[in-house]
Amino acid sequence: MDARLLLWRAGVPFELREQICRIIAVHQVPFFALQGDRSGRSPEFLLHKLSWELPLWMLCAVAEADMQGRNYAGKADVLDAIELWRELAQEEGCLHGPRAFADDYTRIQYLRGARVHPDYPLHAPQGSSVVMLSGLPASGKDTWTAQHHPELPVVSFDDARQALGLRHGQNEGAAAHYAIDRAKALLREHKPFVWNSTHLSAQMRNRTLDLLYGYGAQVEILYLERPEGEIMRRNQQRDTSLRNDDIRRMLFKWEVPLPTEAHRVVYQAVTG
Repeated sequence: MDARLLLWRAGVPFELREQICRIIAVHQVPFFALQGDRSGRSPEFLLHKLSWELPLWMLCAVAEADMQGRNYAGKADVLDAIELWRELAQEEGCLHGPRAFADDYTRIQYLRGARVHPDYPLHAPQGSSVVMLSGLPASGKDTWTAQHHPELPVVSFDDARQALGLRHGQNEGAAAHYAIDRAKALLREHKPFVWNSTHLSAQMRNRTLDLLYGYGAQVEILYLERPEGEIMRRNQQRDTSLRNDDIRRMLFKWEVPLPTEAHRVVYQAVTG
């Protein structure tokens, strides 16, 4: 079972849980990071990105402990590589904190592959300001939107299903097309709006983010989380065709947004 799911059900505090999960996901990167990665990204890029996601000194310590425990002929060389990567992180100013960037727009462009230097700002285009919600069903996204941005237009797959007379899981393609067309119309006019959807996996979020960044939008991801029992109780009380078993299946696609995904990422998590 997924580590995030086990830790969530155990009531581990959000920040600690996510730090553990992020380190697990990349704990072997320092073994070979000095060679870059298969996508051709440089050791410096990997440092810069990861420094926004987790403490690099801790990642290096975990990688070193992992390698020390292995019976591997090339152990000494890998330990040397980890130490050199640690020293590079120190030189880049990101061993104990995020690598500094000229501004958030430059950071996102750099992390999405633009050939820019982190220290020199890019000119940001005029675009929509978008709050992109993320979180399991019944985690409070509708309530948050009504309380904090009642004045803004909302793009929502649930609203699209309702407009088209569809149940959850029925003709998802038509609902997605309807919602995306509404988002494009707002983006073309540079209007601010809220995109209210689960955006549960990185793949799901990337599809939305590619669209938003393609129109020059400034994006804030707001991630909402509640304990499992509360989510199931809330869902049973809602007027929805989504069953609790459907939510349980969704848990295995669950990936919390990373700080590197948007200009600003905010976490509002309640631990059970």
